Amino acid sequence: MSDTSAQPGTAQTVASGPAPPVPPEAELAIALSHYDMGVIERIHRVPLGDPASIKHVIRCPHGLFLLKRRKETRKDLDRVRFTQRVHAHLTDAGFPAPALVGSRRSGKPMVAVGERLYELVRWAPGERYAGTGPQTEGAGAALALCHRHLQSLTDSGSVAHQPGPHASPTVVGQLATIENELQNAAKPASELAALYSHASHKADEQGLGNWPEQVIHADWHPGNLHFEAHAVSAVVDFDAARLGPRAIDVAQGCLQFSLTKGGPDPSSWPDNLDTDRFTHFCRGYESQLADPLSSAEISALPWLMAETLIAEAVAPIAASGLFAGIDGGVFLAMIERKTRWIRDHADGLVRSLG
Repeated sequence: MSDTSAQPGTAQTVASGPAPPVPPEAELAIALSHYDMGVIERIHRVPLGDPASIKHVIRCPHGLFLLKRRKETRKDLDRVRFTQRVHAHLTDAGFPAPALVGSRRSGKPMVAVGERLYELVRWAPGERYAGTGPQTEGAGAALALCHRHLQSLTDSGSVAHQPGPHASPTVVGQLATIENELQNAAKPASELAALYSHASHKADEQGLGNWPEQVIHADWHPGNLHFEAHAVSAVVDFDAARLGPRAIDVAQGCLQFSLTKGGPDPSSWPDNLDTDRFTHFCRGYESQLADPLSSAEISALPWLMAETLIAEAVAPIAASGLFAGIDGGVFLAMIERKTRWIRDHADGLVRSLG
């Protein structure tokens, strides 16, 4: 694309003040009108990622694009500007992330319609993660490259200091809510509260609070990576980017790329993680590092993985009693089994990286 791919940069300034609600169909049309796309040939909604962030694939003479209505609203402008700056910084560095598209008027990558915020990116081609060892190593290597590029991006504003999964009062409160209000999930919630506290303590023992922080992706999972053969062809969704120790990202990647499932019923899923994929991911990450993971960072990984596993499960269950339509008690019982497995095999996971 030539005239539609304006250089990404700081998001446009949007006038403050209340705006009347806009019907969804009209809102979409208004958002699209801000981009120089030519005749739109096809548009359809796609169920990707967080359902609170509505996405449409757009086909036009310039190619395929993804229009995303951010879950944030006008009150979160600074936060959205920060994540778009992270995205643009990576694409400018040659990292495989789909380019943000500038609007016709400002050339900058954010459009406001009423209270809602939109962004447009080129569609990222590629295949889904197939669970192979080479792909898993590629995912780890891509995370290391992401971290290397982001080391030069600094942001001291509060928008970069977002809460994470480690020792989170929010997670503790969500577990208490489940235990007190969801009878069928009370027992696993109580057990997970103890496991979460133990994992937080063990991570702190490794000195986590003293480790340097940098901008991290904070949502590194297979659904956000596209592949060509064994290599990562595109990384998407920088909405969760924030400051934090790099080990937080590594632990999330280790967890997400080693999770084992087994059909629609979580009660039948195995307790264990896939240890081969765990080591493949870490091997890939370390292959691209100038500054290897310290022994303390490696020792903390299982405990950060346990915290992440719990944190990502409890939020929707505390809010609705369900996880992706699955009964919260059934799902949390599975999470408890997997968390216990990580606890009981923490030393073995660390030794496998020796």
